[in-house]
Amino acid sequence: MKVALVQPYGDNYTYSLDELEEKLQHFLAKQPAVDLIVFPEAYEYIEHEKLSPWDAVRALGDKFQTAVIVGYSLDLGTEEAYYYNPNADEAQYETNFSFYIKHATAHRVMFEEALSEENIATIYAPVYLKGKHIQFSICHDMYYPLIMERFAQEGMDIYINLTGGNVKMSKWGAILKGRSVELSGPVLCTMGNRTSMRQASERLMYRDGKRIAPIKSSSAGKSTHAFSIFDLDSTKEMEETPHYYSDKVYTAFTVGEQGAHIHLKEGQAIPNRAVEATSEQSFRMNVEEGTVHVHVGGEEHLKDRAYVFEEPRFTGDHELFIYFCDASLSYEDAISLAKLRAIENRIAVVIDTPHYRIGAKTNRYKDVQLFERPTIGFDLQHMYGFDSVYEKNPTSTNGLNVKYRDLYEALIYE
Repeated sequence: MKVALVQPYGDNYTYSLDELEEKLQHFLAKQPAVDLIVFPEAYEYIEHEKLSPWDAVRALGDKFQTAVIVGYSLDLGTEEAYYYNPNADEAQYETNFSFYIKHATAHRVMFEEALSEENIATIYAPVYLKGKHIQFSICHDMYYPLIMERFAQEGMDIYINLTGGNVKMSKWGAILKGRSVELSGPVLCTMGNRTSMRQASERLMYRDGKRIAPIKSSSAGKSTHAFSIFDLDSTKEMEETPHYYSDKVYTAFTVGEQGAHIHLKEGQAIPNRAVEATSEQSFRMNVEEGTVHVHVGGEEHLKDRAYVFEEPRFTGDHELFIYFCDASLSYEDAISLAKLRAIENRIAVVIDTPHYRIGAKTNRYKDVQLFERPTIGFDLQHMYGFDSVYEKNPTSTNGLNVKYRDLYEALIYE
């Protein structure tokens, strides 16, 4: 399957859609046929009384005679994405129409909408194209593990993210790369390049933890609209930035060799002081800086999106997850999953294998601190766990607001 990712250049709604689409048509006319074209979040602004997003996406799909996914900003405050395939093969049960409404970081989110059961089912059901189940969501939603777990429960071979653009690429790359390891399949992301914003924009594909190069790009997108075509079966990898390991040595809570708060030995986490058991695989320890809640799991737990959510939690605890894995888990996959779990759950992570030991946690800005040493220390900052991901101010649109907590946590099937 070949997918074209579209990266507009210019602040939202200031550039000509007709001009961009004409350039895209010229670009695609010289390339092998693509199966899907993906436009970013907020590609077009929709005034609902003048234009239906269904009509808008149908017009775009018909123009290119190709399946499309398009991000629309609606005047009612929602960010939405629509899928349309003008050539859906009914005999193969291919999807004709579908849509998605952003769950977090929008003026109005999906949880506020009065949706029918049929519409809710559509939001989480995959689209079926060329024998593959495709799930798509918008921007910050990819950070939330229960949304991704619901997608997986419904069926997901490919995941596509539509982002507004100009992001901290280290964080975006960490999430997308980790999701591709978790999925064992392709993960793609496109975004706009808004000239009034400083951070980078890019068209990205990861598969199985490796960044994959496009087979063709129109430009780098630094000063003009840019388009890239990705072959989901391509094996051509792109060089990535080397991992940066923190040189800071923290002592508030340590994990590793004899003498640490937690001594790791032969697949066991041995505490050096009294503990309070909270489950078969977790316990709490009191240290000078507070209470550390330690959870112990294996590789199957590391790869389980819902494991952190399903573990017991106590308000105010600092959350540490230790995963014992065998030698089959590659070093790169371990780092990808450690970063992902630390960012999405705001926890500290230690992965211990016969050949290496790594640690990860986030800072205030969700960038990951990586540690690679026999004894790993944490400062207990920004590791308050799953419950701390919620935005506490009820009027805030930054992140997933706590007032939607129950609806969010009810997304996955028990």
